[in-house]
Amino acid sequence: MTTSMLFAELVIIGIQVIVWLGLLFIGYLGIPAWIVNLKDWQTVVAVLVLCIGYTLGILFDRISDRVFARWNNILKQRIIPNPDPSIGAMRYLIAEDNDHLNNFLEYTRSRMRISRASALNFPLIAFSTLYVIHKVYSSFFILPAIVLIITLGTFLTILSLLSWHNITVTHLELISQMYNKTILKQPITAASND
Repeated sequence: MTTSMLFAELVIIGIQVIVWLGLLFIGYLGIPAWIVNLKDWQTVVAVLVLCIGYTLGILFDRISDRVFARWNNILKQRIIPNPDPSIGAMRYLIAEDNDHLNNFLEYTRSRMRISRASALNFPLIAFSTLYVIHKVYSSFFILPAIVLIITLGTFLTILSLLSWHNITVTHLELISQMYNKTILKQPITAASND
């Protein structure tokens, strides 16, 4: 994977974290007056947001990896039970001389990471938005907005979970099939759809 792809992936995850952290900050402290003065510092703010987003992306990627570890292991055992060698070694063996396949596998892993982190970030963004609404408005007339935010947050979370699951299954099946074909020299058979 190119460095710029990895950077972009982690910045995307980090920006999602910045959104819900920013909303919590605004909900708790309000919008500080000095924020208006930042319009003259757009370049500096953009660089800071990228740096902070990248750092938060690294941290949140590790957190989401831990949260999804058990589910990921279940999928691995279902698709490639008791791999010998490890799945990482299988991936290396099939892609070491094939840049196109290696790039595709890295792209797939990037999509898995973004989907996995989004499945955790979207509910946090929804919760943070509800928190801001609760702090800013105390009227009953905000009920439609609350319903919309909960519905949208739930929809995006489910969509992210399904995307992560489907991409992970496809990734593992491709590794298994390519390993059997190129390393073990076994013909590829149609994958079963459980």
